[in-house]
Amino acid sequence: LHPARTVLASIDGLSELRKAIRRELQQPAWLASGIWELILLAAARLGVQDLRLETQVGASARLVARREGLLHPIAELAAPIATRLRNGLDAEGNGDVLGGTLRLAGGHRSGFRGRLRVVPGRRGDDLLVSLEGSQRIRELESLGFAGPPLGKLQRAAGLSEGLIAISGPPQSGTSTTLRALLQRILRSHEGARLRAITLDPPGQLPTPQTTQYVLDAGRGQSHRAALGEIVDDYDIIAGVDLHDADTVDLALEASLAGRLVLGTLRASTLTEAMLRLRDLDGRQRLEEGLAAVICQRLERRGCDLCDGRGCTVCDDTGFAGLRARGAVFLGGASSASPAPPPPPE
Repeated sequence: LHPARTVLASIDGLSELRKAIRRELQQPAWLASGIWELILLAAARLGVQDLRLETQVGASARLVARREGLLHPIAELAAPIATRLRNGLDAEGNGDVLGGTLRLAGGHRSGFRGRLRVVPGRRGDDLLVSLEGSQRIRELESLGFAGPPLGKLQRAAGLSEGLIAISGPPQSGTSTTLRALLQRILRSHEGARLRAITLDPPGQLPTPQTTQYVLDAGRGQSHRAALGEIVDDYDIIAGVDLHDADTVDLALEASLAGRLVLGTLRASTLTEAMLRLRDLDGRQRLEEGLAAVICQRLERRGCDLCDGRGCTVCDDTGFAGLRARGAVFLGGASSASPAPPPPPE
């Protein structure tokens, strides 16, 4: 048991985690593995989705936590400390979970499940740790949609074929909505033995009840190539990047063959998303194969416990997280869909 873990019980918020890290780093014989265990176990308890060790000027670093979509700075680390902490995580198995737990340098194993990957940052390579326990898939009703858009989203969850495009600007939560919608679709067709697969980048935690296809960007593997490889073997294909005409063409071909394809698209409005898809539809099959287009943006959600004044739960920000707002269009391929399944109790 690392000495740093003995203070874990006293950490009930991100501010306490910051203080604990500062105290431990002042100890003359601190261990990188012990600091990481403190950070990772505390972060998992506090509902952090992922941690990023960002490379700064002169080999210094900044540790940032993402919780409920909001970024929280945790520590500014001088170069010698940052180097020791980088070396304290074993990044050889980039994107892997080894033995069910994240591996720390020196053979230590942390007491939680997570994934480590190296990602490009603004000033060099960053280390990104995704915590599995906090990577829960949201229910559709908790995303933030309300009124008619929510009703259309629920109806889309009853589909079994067609193309569903989820659009928005960068960092607008489209992947979160896609996973929530996929989860509801699988639940609504439970017992039908549908074969589902997701196209994911390295390090992405798998979606339950699906096969995971990890794209190898290092070998230049594209969504179009992956889709062509698997399209005949699965009933539901999710995570397709609809950024070029070839990929959109193959996605529409699959949807017209009776498959359900869920993909993402960069667009700021529903109109822009529709025009973008039409531009990419070289064979004029969009009207027949398109089931739904969702366009969303994110807005901050106030903390209910402090009414926006700031507290330990919201890290003195006044905000509890992010929620989605947007519009939903149901296309021709959705006209024969059954009634949406009821939301879980």
